[in-house]
Amino acid sequence: MYNTKYYIDGELWQLARPKTAAIQTYTFGDDLVIGIFRGSKQPHPELDIKIKTLLPGENAKPFLLPHESWAIDLIIKAQHYREGIVAMLDYFIDFYDNCEPFSHPEDRNTYQLATVPYVQEHFGYISVPGSLPIEGIAVIIEYLCLNEKRAEGAHQFRLLLDWIKDGANGQRSFMSVLNLAARHQEY
Repeated sequence: MYNTKYYIDGELWQLARPKTAAIQTYTFGDDLVIGIFRGSKQPHPELDIKIKTLLPGENAKPFLLPHESWAIDLIIKAQHYREGIVAMLDYFIDFYDNCEPFSHPEDRNTYQLATVPYVQEHFGYISVPGSLPIEGIAVIIEYLCLNEKRAEGAHQFRLLLDWIKDGANGQRSFMSVLNLAARHQEY
């Protein structure tokens, strides 16, 4: 059960700054709700997004998803499904390299997910108790790909995909991956 103050008729709501429903809401059974809200970051505030998540619980509140959340989730999954996570990251790196960012707010508002069916078919078996559903991770990564591609010169998200893959392959310390995710610093 989700908090009915924020999850109303299948939509995730934020109650402040301003009170509004998500542009898109994705629900994954009793595990997770993801809401895509309008962001305000430059250089294209009219196209920017914020991703908020709501976990189950009568008193749970939606929270803005920091990079370290989904990165840690993939690191945890990689401990159990290394080959699957590496293959999924290859898939998303290719998606990132070939996707076209939103060019108009209406594109963002009516966007239909492209990656989730593939992820469900090929990586649906990846499940670790206490972690996010793999389809939820796919939604998050897909939107972050599209969002970063719009910001000229941005590269941190793309780099993080590469570094998580390197970590899963034993070619990079997961501590350096977490530093990039949390502090936005490359080393």
